[in-house]
Amino acid sequence: MSRQDPRTIEFLESVGKGEIPPSLVQQYPGKEIDFKVNRHHEEYVAPKMKPFGGSGVRLGNVVPTVLGQSSSSATTAGTSSATTDHNPDHTAENEAKQLEDAKKELSTNMNEPTTNIQIRLPNNQRLVGIFNHSHTLEAVRTFICTARPDMIYAPFQMMAAYPPKPFEDESQTLKDANVLNSVVAVKILPTTN
Repeated sequence: MSRQDPRTIEFLESVGKGEIPPSLVQQYPGKEIDFKVNRHHEEYVAPKMKPFGGSGVRLGNVVPTVLGQSSSSATTAGTSSATTDHNPDHTAENEAKQLEDAKKELSTNMNEPTTNIQIRLPNNQRLVGIFNHSHTLEAVRTFICTARPDMIYAPFQMMAAYPPKPFEDESQTLKDANVLNSVVAVKILPTTN
């Protein structure tokens, strides 16, 4: 509706007086109209964004599915015997405990600037850690290996999820690597025999 249009001016004047605009009455003849005006006299404040609020869906497979193979190559990659436990409740409990241990070992200083890093594992699981801006990519690697000990034995590469680009220098801080509040994908590297 254009503000110069006389019908718009009439509509807004009716609303300002707390009346139902005549155009609505004409549009819905004989029907009961419940018209409410909510007036706010304060400045609009945008809602606070929550990073990683959703479950997320990856388009394409940035990281190949490697875990869960039953061939001898999975054994040579050094997967631990803990991954052979087929009880899902026991596995979930272990993973939750290992994630808590990883968070404690990380020892994020909440008095310094922090960032959430979402880590996408090769099996499409995700880990979320709270890091300081001054933490390095090596700290992210250590966090991954502590949270999922089977990753210690599998050579992997960390990369930006989009665009997929491997991190070359893991001594960089998260701020310098430009991964604050972002996703880091983990890619298993092929083993050479």
